[in-house]
Amino acid sequence: MIEVYAFSTPNSVKVPIALEEMGIAYELKAVNVRQGEQKADAFLALNANGKVPVLVVPSSSRR
Repeated sequence: MIEVYAFSTPNSVKVPIALEEMGIAYELKAVNVRQGEQKADAFLALNANGKVPVLVVPSSSRR
């Protein structure tokens, strides 16, 4: 299942909408950019730029 790390920004909202329209299963994980969660080490490991949205596709579901 795809993991979507996002906040309620215009670009972040587009991702779940697109996944819903395509019928792709995903898990939404909130990243509160107002509290600086995008600067945490765990998030920076996903995206060194510290920006949302981030999509993580498990290797078992890649084609």
